[in-house]
Amino acid sequence: MNRKPVALFVANEVGSFTNHRSHLVEVVQQIGLQPVLMASPVGEKRVSGLKVVPIKIYRFSFSLVSDALLVLRILCFLLESRPRLVHLINLKPYLYGGIACQIARLLGWRGAVVFTVPGLGRIFARDACDTAASIRRKIVIRGLRFAARNATVTFETAHDRDMWTSLQIVKSDNTCVTNGTGIDLQKYSQRRRYTFNQHRPLRVLFASRLLKAKGLDVFLESATLVDPRDVEMLVAGPIEDDPDAVDAEVLTHKGDFQYLGQVDDMPMLLASVDVVVLPSRYNEGIPRILIEAAAAGCVPIATIFPGSSMLIDHGETGFLLRRTLLKEQAVELRDLVLLLARDTKLRCSMAYNAARKVTTTGFSAEHVAEDFKNLYVRAINRCAS
Repeated sequence: MNRKPVALFVANEVGSFTNHRSHLVEVVQQIGLQPVLMASPVGEKRVSGLKVVPIKIYRFSFSLVSDALLVLRILCFLLESRPRLVHLINLKPYLYGGIACQIARLLGWRGAVVFTVPGLGRIFARDACDTAASIRRKIVIRGLRFAARNATVTFETAHDRDMWTSLQIVKSDNTCVTNGTGIDLQKYSQRRRYTFNQHRPLRVLFASRLLKAKGLDVFLESATLVDPRDVEMLVAGPIEDDPDAVDAEVLTHKGDFQYLGQVDDMPMLLASVDVVVLPSRYNEGIPRILIEAAAAGCVPIATIFPGSSMLIDHGETGFLLRRTLLKEQAVELRDLVLLLARDTKLRCSMAYNAARKVTTTGFSAEHVAEDFKNLYVRAINRCAS
């Protein structure tokens, strides 16, 4: 029996990939490829037809030995399985996976390579300007210039694409922009509402990785500035091992907000809140939580970045935070939240406009999947010609 040619995905974690990009598995199956995922076995979730090859990716550090082993592991798979398509997601996968692909090309492999850049990440953050961060950034940029040769690179914003092209990492002809990861709009719209219960406080949610860089410290500071009789501040997400994580004791013992822990049913949670906040300090692409929030009829509030600006029209479909210092941004967030708590008509209008925007401008999983299907076919045909 002839085996199907392979499509290899390489990502940071199994759980993150299967939760956010399982539609890509269906896409490669539709074009006759067998999907294989190489990723750290964190939060593993079964997806029909997807084979998982566990690897170790140390996301928060660079190590010559462990990173070289990662390149070698991916290279061995490329030479053994000869995938027709390789799709690399997140910084270490597309840096080291891209290097493995370049070496494999020298050894006769001829598959298509796609990078997906979900956002510029912490290495390009506004406050990452010390000498060590600058050196790391220069090394990464040089590595990416080599890794991305002949690859097709997808971005979530034109800003991120333009930065990569200005740094000469990739040529503009080899890039495209997609509307985020895509979500199942029906899951969120089924519970959508635009009414406000006058007999309870406004419910404001932070639901992301529990990191200072994501703006959780701003959210917690803002929680100390509001009266819980007017505004209920909620935090959702698992406590994780990250150098930038907010201390677990702060989350579990502080009384200005309610910590919900990990929440698996996001449509249900979003149906119970009114506002979703992401005061991130680095460019995120188009944050998935904001798309989900808008689809569920919540008002999104986020730091002004190209990705959030693609989703939020300030004052129409949500609010953009313009302050950058922690305490100033916390006060700005407090003022916007209190405005929404007082003005029910404004909140309902914004929620309706936000939901309408995400449902009519290509943020669905089906729309994004179709974009990637066309991209995969073009990339494969280009390598075959």
